[in-house]
Amino acid sequence: RTKALENRIEEFLDLLSESGMTFRQTIGIYLADGVTKQFTAKLRQIEQMEGRGDDLRRSILAEMYRETLLPDARGDVMQLLESLDVIINKFEEVIWYFATEKPKIPKDLRGEFGRLTELSCACVEALVLTSRAFFRDVGSMKDHMHKVLFHESEADEVVSRLRSEIFGRD
Repeated sequence: RTKALENRIEEFLDLLSESGMTFRQTIGIYLADGVTKQFTAKLRQIEQMEGRGDDLRRSILAEMYRETLLPDARGDVMQLLESLDVIINKFEEVIWYFATEKPKIPKDLRGEFGRLTELSCACVEALVLTSRAFFRDVGSMKDHMHKVLFHESEADEVVSRLRSEIFGRD
């Protein structure tokens, strides 16, 4: 039973990683060409991933409680999975904003938006590794967590530059 639960947790983490890669591709498509058929197809993929993530999270939590698995860490696992699921939801939300609002991003800022996307996705990848370490080898979590913090800090700097540039324009 524990092995099946571990496999579903791994599947959830794989899904989070895949949703980040799909998000990166989708934003790249938008920055290059706007809302295209390819962009829309990627949006549909992210929608499916978000639904699958919700299903996996619910089934993992239900099984943990039903089978009384991981009783000492149950609360931590629940909080971790719910927090990670928010990221998949945010990927979908951002892509929907682009699809519906179709912001006009000046060509000279597209590189910074691309950089922000790369840093955000690198942060999520490091978070996936940190989460895997939580289940496999808690001692190695610190090895991955510093990368999460590094990428987050770098992304914050890009956001600050973008805000200054955007709101400094007419």
